Amino acid sequence: MPNLENILVSPEMARQIDSKLSRNARAILELFNKKAGWTAVEIAAKLKLNIETTKKTIKQLVDRGYLTKQGTTKGAWYEK
Repeated sequence: MPNLENILVSPEMARQIDSKLSRNARAILELFNKKAGWTAVEIAAKLKLNIETTKKTIKQLVDRGYLTKQGTTKGAWYEK
């Protein structure tokens, strides 16, 4: 399997990839421009989202490589 970390994409392709993100996902990523690390509870409160919706969206962002999870369970926080 090829190493996908070193593949460069054009700005147009990057926009297409980002356009497939949900509005909530884009809003969550935008928060990381203001502060480096966030917990799920902080994100949910800041964006006025349901905590379960927030956790689901964060998991998708982690799975897609947009965010990394630091820590475990209740003490976990996320970084870009």
